[in-house]
Amino acid sequence: MIMILFRIKRSRTPEKKGFLMKLAKFMSFKLILLKYHPRELEKLPPLLRLQHRVEDFDEADCKHFFRFMKADILKLCRLLGFPAICELANRIILSGEEVMLRGLCELSTAANQHLLARRIFSGEASLQSRALKYFLNFIFDNFKHLVTDRLNWFHENGLLEESAVAIGNRMQAHGFRSFDGEFSNNVALFIDCNCLETSVCGGGPSEEGANSARWSDDIQRAFFNSWKSIHGLKHQTVDIAHGLTVDMIGPTSLRRNDMHL
Repeated sequence: MIMILFRIKRSRTPEKKGFLMKLAKFMSFKLILLKYHPRELEKLPPLLRLQHRVEDFDEADCKHFFRFMKADILKLCRLLGFPAICELANRIILSGEEVMLRGLCELSTAANQHLLARRIFSGEASLQSRALKYFLNFIFDNFKHLVTDRLNWFHENGLLEESAVAIGNRMQAHGFRSFDGEFSNNVALFIDCNCLETSVCGGGPSEEGANSARWSDDIQRAFFNSWKSIHGLKHQTVDIAHGLTVDMIGPTSLRRNDMHL
């Protein structure tokens, strides 16, 4: 019926032929969407709660979603020094406490951003993504010095010696011996390497506009690990028995295997 009316109108006003034909195509497209639009989104449960502060979570939720006790999260917020008001990339304003909670939650649970925004916080997945980006940039800009060139600090405060004793006790308890049959606790550090899976890098156009150039296939190859069959990044950390990171290198492409400290 709509198409018939447009055709009648077009015959009466030939000077508006181009405009009416565009409008008719647009309306036809909208009708198709309304007819065949999937209804899965309607089946999603409604928002359970709108939580933005530490006080809105009980003790069990804090442990499950953030891996910290409730009192420790409050201390962490003060120690990290997040600003009271954070302006995200699209000029949306969030409190520093909410930004920290969103960042901790995604890092701790690795949950889908849509689910985090819908079931735990509020807003869309894009809001969660921007909040995480703000969180990571803030931590990196203000605290990256704590995980680089810190070997002397750990040594001067006796942490390397404590780590060597702890590792030595564990090795001795499991019967480890050196080649000469004697035991010595001269191991204070250990290296941990992690492969972090990401989306496919360089899979789209390299510039804006129609018929734009594509990224080189070498970019995807650089981030693909054939052993694990994933695209991603990796980094190496030097850790001590206390669970603390002394130094780190990376991230770098997942294909490279020549990382060293």
